[in-house]
Amino acid sequence: MSFVAKTSSINKVIPDNSDTGLVDSIKVFKGGKATSVEVSVNIKHPYSGDLEIHLTAPSGKTVVLHGRTGSSKPDIVKVFGEQSTAKFIGESVKGDWSLTVKDFAPRDEGILHSWSLQIENDATKDASEIFIPDGKGKKLVSKQVCNVTGKVKNISASVNIKHPYI
Repeated sequence: MSFVAKTSSINKVIPDNSDTGLVDSIKVFKGGKATSVEVSVNIKHPYSGDLEIHLTAPSGKTVVLHGRTGSSKPDIVKVFGEQSTAKFIGESVKGDWSLTVKDFAPRDEGILHSWSLQIENDATKDASEIFIPDGKGKKLVSKQVCNVTGKVKNISASVNIKHPYI
């Protein structure tokens, strides 16, 4: 069993009164089948009853996480767990997971600040999935802490990096 946790800090406007909506994807490189899927969203909108939120697995299977409920309550800051995502159990984890937020009423805009995906899967290899940020000047920093005192006599480090362009 392994675990994948990823966040997309998108901070984009949800198109007002649009059937298309705002679509954002998180790519998962790990294989295996989903045993648990959890989605967190942080949406600012004056009228949550205007919104629909859909999650789509790499296979194309889609579930409605939020279906224009909440009437005049503002914002959606929520975690959608097993009750909402049970249809994804057994689905392949690897690939693009897409969140779609649609606003079906005019006169007010919202912002998808962020969303995250947490998936437990049945894969036993590569228990962690860490990504090296892409782009000039970006880097991955990994700090390891040793709680033992004394002088270092020997040290070694190893990395296992998978990347299409070494």
